[in-house]
Amino acid sequence: MRLGCAKSGFGLVTGDGKFLKFDEAGNAKALAALKATKKESGLKAKVEGTVDGDNVQVSSVEID
Repeated sequence: MRLGCAKSGFGLVTGDGKFLKFDEAGNAKALAALKATKKESGLKAKVEGTVDGDNVQVSSVEID
């Protein structure tokens, strides 16, 4: 995840290479998690939510 993605929205790539776009709430949660971390590289994110087609209704985002 990168802050530069904030304007176009965040998402994730699945193990089979499919891109899933976050919903608006997920974008806000991802941005807040990125701003809260002091790490600048090697970030890993845990995203929980419900997949709906090519979108994810995000319930939580945690960055390690």
